[in-house]
Amino acid sequence: MVKAQTPFADLDEDGHPKRNGTWLNASAHIITAVIGSGVLSLAWAVAQLGWIAGPAALLIFALITWFASMLLVDCNKSPDPITRNRNYTYMDVVKANLGGIEVKLCGLAQYGYLVGATIGYTITCGINMVAMLRTNCFHKYGPHAECHRSGNPYMIIFGCMQLILSQTPNFHKLSFLSILAAIMSFSYAFIGVALSIAKITGQYGEGGNHVRASLTSVTVGADVTSEEKVWNILLALGNIAFAYGFLWSWLRYRQMMSLVLLVSAEEVDGWPSCTPFSTISKISMAIKLELIVAGSQLMIKPWRDQSEIVVIESFGKLTCAGSQALLVRLKLCYKMLMDTLESGPSKTKAMQKATTVAVSVTTLFYVLCGTTGYAAFGNKAPGNLLTGFELDKLFWLVDFANLCIVVHLIGAYQVYAQPFFQFVEKKCADRWPESGFIKATYSIHLPMFGNYDVNSFQLVWRSIYVITTTLVAIILPFFNDFLGLIGAIAFWPLTVFLPTEMHIRQTKIQRFSFTWICFKTLSLICLIVSLLAAAASTRGLIVSFKAFGIPVKLYVANS
Repeated sequence: MVKAQTPFADLDEDGHPKRNGTWLNASAHIITAVIGSGVLSLAWAVAQLGWIAGPAALLIFALITWFASMLLVDCNKSPDPITRNRNYTYMDVVKANLGGIEVKLCGLAQYGYLVGATIGYTITCGINMVAMLRTNCFHKYGPHAECHRSGNPYMIIFGCMQLILSQTPNFHKLSFLSILAAIMSFSYAFIGVALSIAKITGQYGEGGNHVRASLTSVTVGADVTSEEKVWNILLALGNIAFAYGFLWSWLRYRQMMSLVLLVSAEEVDGWPSCTPFSTISKISMAIKLELIVAGSQLMIKPWRDQSEIVVIESFGKLTCAGSQALLVRLKLCYKMLMDTLESGPSKTKAMQKATTVAVSVTTLFYVLCGTTGYAAFGNKAPGNLLTGFELDKLFWLVDFANLCIVVHLIGAYQVYAQPFFQFVEKKCADRWPESGFIKATYSIHLPMFGNYDVNSFQLVWRSIYVITTTLVAIILPFFNDFLGLIGAIAFWPLTVFLPTEMHIRQTKIQRFSFTWICFKTLSLICLIVSLLAAAASTRGLIVSFKAFGIPVKLYVANS
């Protein structure tokens, strides 16, 4: 007689599907998730920092991210990494280790950033669409043609699409988005690298021998004023902080699976089960939807023309080294990959090994992207590498790369908005448990789609959110300065302060010991970087308000 399998056979100690991933699986999917994010702005970042400081910044922030990630490995189970329960969200981890005001700080920073990111994506979609129109206009009418376009209509179209997607039930069933994300992220990343190499070798446009570069960043007088150089460097540091501020994305594993992870599952005797290999494979694809686009709102060159109102001057400046975030995307997928590894003591070592491998490989790739782009364009490297090729014969290839970014933005908006939707809806349900408006659900029959369940509160709340973010993006197309401010503020508490404080508390490090002083020094340095970056972003906001006022129109003007 064959013994019947119990519904618990494929479950781990916490009741979740059993994990059996390895360090090799994890490192491969981390690398897959990371490569492509922020690649196109690396050349501009290196140009602002120079041949010495540019690559050094990549390495330093990679090291910081790796170090913080290693600390978080042991926080997956708290307070004891071996015997205690798992924590499924960043806030759960903070609550288990620190509690008190730190939990509120964590929630405020992470959800505030979610809102800012969705507005930034709306702005970026308009800019990328206008960039494609502008490129085609130049090739049709010549490089001196009046090719100014407003991005407002495209932001409105983008908002309408988000209105529909925000009401989509079972968002996890949109599996095609994950496939497109994987393909398109690699597409525009490698297009930029390939065009740069071709330009350096003289096979495409002017070779690298015709550009001017520097060991110590852009030249005062020839490229920028001394004041602009200082602000650019600070903005560069701020955007590194912005890019590395994704540590908060330790969202609940099963919640994220139901939203975006597209995990294959089936019902067995009423219990969910899933194939671990299928799970981790689809995790890497779905994560790319969120990851690759995160730097795209920071990668657009600020084309200028004295006769036109253009995108905020610091839009390109805010790209800078922040998009050097070779491992920022590791922070987004980190917790989810942790939940696919085998349970037990070996899990910690496996994730530590995966982290080290992923850091090494992605650092090499990002250094390649930044240095080849800088070698191709020198100190005139554009904020978005693709814009440097817009007047050349392969403009159709550049258009395709921009289109890839737009498709990513469509999905990424939902990836960032859905957790915030869930958060607000849960809070409201807890606050007014008897409200019919919040609980009522109606079934509507849609031709060719069958029955569709509509929740009154979700319909109204999500629609208001999308409309509001779209209006803010239209009214404040230079909102990216404020987004940079959010990133600068969020970097220190989420990426540095909380992980180090949790480690100190968990390992009971003695006050004023050498180790304690080292942790506090690292935290202080990163706090200073965040404050300086916040000051630079605030300055950008003030300059933008004085220059353009409200409301303004989003234009991509002549260089």
